[in-house]
Amino acid sequence: MLKQKEDWLLYLINLQPLLMKRKKKKKGIQNKHELRHRQNEFFKKLKHTMAILGDDSAFDLLDKKRRLMIYCTRIRPFKVINPAEGKRASKAALQMLNDNLTQLLQHTWVELNSQQIRINLYDFSIYAETLFLFWDNVVNEEPDIGERFHACFPIFEKDEFNEQRLKMLCMVERRLELLSWLFSDFTSSTIRFAKEKLKENRPPFDLSPFFNNYIVEQKKTETELLEIDGHRRTIFRVCLNAKQAFIPFTLTPEQLGLQGMMQKLPLKVFIQKHVIVRMEERLGKTFVHLSYLYIITSLLQAPLPAGKPNSLLFPMNEGNIRLGYLQADIIGDKLVVRTFLFVTNNGTPEGKKLQKLAGLAKLDKAYLGIDRLNTFITSDIKDHQQLRALFNQAGCGGLFQLNYSWMIKANKKQGACADRLACYLGLQQATGRQTANKHEAV
Repeated sequence: MLKQKEDWLLYLINLQPLLMKRKKKKKGIQNKHELRHRQNEFFKKLKHTMAILGDDSAFDLLDKKRRLMIYCTRIRPFKVINPAEGKRASKAALQMLNDNLTQLLQHTWVELNSQQIRINLYDFSIYAETLFLFWDNVVNEEPDIGERFHACFPIFEKDEFNEQRLKMLCMVERRLELLSWLFSDFTSSTIRFAKEKLKENRPPFDLSPFFNNYIVEQKKTETELLEIDGHRRTIFRVCLNAKQAFIPFTLTPEQLGLQGMMQKLPLKVFIQKHVIVRMEERLGKTFVHLSYLYIITSLLQAPLPAGKPNSLLFPMNEGNIRLGYLQADIIGDKLVVRTFLFVTNNGTPEGKKLQKLAGLAKLDKAYLGIDRLNTFITSDIKDHQQLRALFNQAGCGGLFQLNYSWMIKANKKQGACADRLACYLGLQQATGRQTANKHEAV
């Protein structure tokens, strides 16, 4: 029995190299098929782009050798990569960044020249640019087909097209900047993207000039412990992801509209995690992913006095619609963003008007659910004429204009709370008395 086991092991050991060779051969064939499929898909898309920009009969002018050359020198998609040294993002994080970048570019449509040719930014940066690169050199390098190929794309002959190419690159970089804002986190790190630099001494057949790689750079958030209201709290330094460097965010008292001798002394801007928690509670989880963008944009606006010394309210808007305020306090040489107030909350100008008009205190608003955006999006309050008039008078009417239908789950019924809210405020009783008085008058 032991002899049989030894013979079997020897057989497996001898068979292993043969299995590996077969596996490598199979893998090589699979890779070949995948490469052929990628080439076919590229040429299919290239021919489609030819039809959009000019005449797709130009594709028939390309023999196998020329097509292969175009494929090897094609412009690669914009891609986020890790730096060679320093802090590196995980594989999953890079995949997420690249997937979101691709979606942003694919959903950005542009019109070319006066012919109003529509193409998305992703296809332009890959297929239109590759086509232009070949077109620009075809007369000198491929004289037998040069003139005919040129004639298929008159759009390339205009100076306007070169100007649009530069505009497209600017649009891509703005999308990259937006992506960095979306994925920066005040409590962990700020990120930005820098164009990968080409090596000075490149080998003759180096293809790196045809790649559009951007390196993701990360700066870990600085933290401090600060005594606030008798407790030591962790505060996080706000950092801006500028194109050339990370810049710690500062604001001067003069920018905040404050008077005094220290007007031009920069205040270091910090934020508490409590702000993000309150944004999630009052606006929803989606706004947490966009918190960096909303908060930085808010801090660049002129603040309002919060009603107590050295305390300010920074408006947070969606377009022209007020969502709420960031409440910040000046503590020493720092401006600390403490919390987020929804527009109806006590402490905001609109919240104070609402309290004055309807007598609603903080607990009333929490009980009725009108201290959260979700109530205004998913309930029937917007369809109640008297309630709508009340919120308009208080300055919160913009909430009814928000188009956030994506916050409502499919097949979910609209929440019915308008009657309960109107009854709580005595609006329905007032309406009944007014109707009775009209009958008596008649």
